[in-house]
Amino acid sequence: MTPGDVTRVPKTEGAAKRGVLGLLMLAAGLRLYRLDAQLWLDEISALVESIQRPVAQIVTEWPGVSSHVLYEILARLSSLALGWSPFSLRLPSAAFGVAGVGAIYLLARRFEGPRCGLFVGALMAVSYHHVFYSQNARGYTALIFLSLISFIFVLRFVDSSRISTRDGSIYAVVNALLAYVQPFGVFVPASNFLIALGLWFGWRAEGTKARFPLRSFTVATAVAAAITAVLYLPFVPGMMAHARTGVTSEAEGPKLGVGLASEVLEGLSAAFGGPLGLVIVAILGALGFALWAREHRLAALVLALPPLLEALVFAVAGFGLHPRYFAVALPVVFLVAGHLVFRLAGLAAGAIAKRRPETMATAALAVCVLVSAIPLVSYYRLPKQDFRGAYELIEAEAASGDARVGIQSAGTALGGYYDPAYVKIESVADLKTAEATGEATWVVMTLERLTERVQPDLYGQVLDRYELVRRFPGSVGDGDVTVYRRQSLP
Repeated sequence: MTPGDVTRVPKTEGAAKRGVLGLLMLAAGLRLYRLDAQLWLDEISALVESIQRPVAQIVTEWPGVSSHVLYEILARLSSLALGWSPFSLRLPSAAFGVAGVGAIYLLARRFEGPRCGLFVGALMAVSYHHVFYSQNARGYTALIFLSLISFIFVLRFVDSSRISTRDGSIYAVVNALLAYVQPFGVFVPASNFLIALGLWFGWRAEGTKARFPLRSFTVATAVAAAITAVLYLPFVPGMMAHARTGVTSEAEGPKLGVGLASEVLEGLSAAFGGPLGLVIVAILGALGFALWAREHRLAALVLALPPLLEALVFAVAGFGLHPRYFAVALPVVFLVAGHLVFRLAGLAAGAIAKRRPETMATAALAVCVLVSAIPLVSYYRLPKQDFRGAYELIEAEAASGDARVGIQSAGTALGGYYDPAYVKIESVADLKTAEATGEATWVVMTLERLTERVQPDLYGQVLDRYELVRRFPGSVGDGDVTVYRRQSLP
């Protein structure tokens, strides 16, 4: 056995099964803990604009925002069964999050064995971002889970050089559901098909027999596309209208460029303990991907192409986007970085320890998992956005006749979910109208950098004429909720 192999195989199959069970229990515990914390803006928007509707409306009427249709169906059914609460709204997301940890274990195991699968799965189980997605009433963990299953099937097709009717049917349904979770899911089967074409034509150009079953794979992809088309057919008019207006606005996120890079760096720094942690992870990720691509070139292409294709399409179309739109890239980070760390731990333990190098390697990997979990401490400490804190403060200190307003997205959250008495303010004129209705005016803001960018006059009015009462911090980037007050002039 070489030094790099000391962490490769568990002593017994039973040990591997117990490890998987423990891994899933860890993932479930971290995702269920504080699952009932207050909702943030993205969740409130989905609840107010879609999830509260009957299922018949959810599947036929596009709500005017980026809808995660399959998730919204599941969240509504969960809430009808368990009662309306943050816990019930997020429960499907948490369940997909646990399933995703199991799926990445299966994918990592096929390359490096069960021990590596357990390590990579543990990294995702304690991941700041994956726990965030798992406690978010949106479809991102479903997107990650289904994309991993799609990747597993594609790699299986390449290995076997054939596709059974059963596997082809499962692949078609998985990819149709992937697109139904979120429209961006279509980039996974599209990328898979481009890779399949490349493999087939590459082998033909070399004069060798094409080993990839392109014909049956094309049928499975076509079936997935047909199911997706049927599912989305009722939404076409609404989606086209939204594409012409909403997705190109800055409120939908920065376009590909400096603004998006800044948002990505902010989120990653929070997840990896600051800039230094981010630099370390970036180096490990780059080295890991280079190693992964050298040893598993096709797998690296299958994993990396969907987010790259998505970024290209969004850049050409000029759409606004957020880092979470690239959720399918998250498993790539754990696979390539975990692959590298796993190898390094095995090599170091084999070189240092004369006795029981497996134990030393396992201990080193366990320390890596524990260190990776440290950012969860700050994540659990804060709500994603503390609208409830702002609302309770104003209710405790405001007079009954005071005006209560929310600037842009804060108005959506407060007026749509907490209290319809809160007026949504979109312009300086709206603010002046609200000021005339009360002895004093209470203003709530969040996502202030976005407000400053898209409504600088309105943002300036609040900062110049209002007194900051309190700032409520949140774990979402730029998600602090601020309360301002201004006494009306006589």
